[in-house]
Amino acid sequence: MAVVLRGETTDLAEVLLVRRARRDGDPWSGHMALPGGRRAHTDRDLVATTMRETREEIGVELARERLIGALPPVVTVAPARGARAIFGVAPRVLPMLVSPFVFSVEAELAFTPNAEVSAVRWAALSELRRPERATTRPWRMLGVRWPAPAWDLEGDVVWGLTHQMLRTLLRALP
Repeated sequence: MAVVLRGETTDLAEVLLVRRARRDGDPWSGHMALPGGRRAHTDRDLVATTMRETREEIGVELARERLIGALPPVVTVAPARGARAIFGVAPRVLPMLVSPFVFSVEAELAFTPNAEVSAVRWAALSELRRPERATTRPWRMLGVRWPAPAWDLEGDVVWGLTHQMLRTLLRALP
């Protein structure tokens, strides 16, 4: 995943978010997210995956020399490829390791989203720190329902994996 930052100081920094397009079978359909995706066998490493996926999803070329570092990998689960619920029974899920890499950009970016992305926006890190942005989103997994932490950015709700990675970033920044 690409955590793309712009801004001269952490007080002014913004992070790039995308809204995933609504698609049948996509467990993250319609969610606010960071650009990124699955590693291809042709990717030389996970940084190359992040750069390729960002280019494919939103038309932005990230530069390796603008790589700031990596956040700790996050383990999540995803439906097995091709798995669909049958007669209300949940499909098989597999563990998935997500590696977020932090990049900086200086220039204004022009976005050309592909079919996987319905919107692109910048979110000020200072907004994510504001208590009034904190909210929860109901989440259900394996029959258990609980309130997942989230931020409401004027209707764009950031939660789940993206919230977890950005919360880690905010803790690492001054």
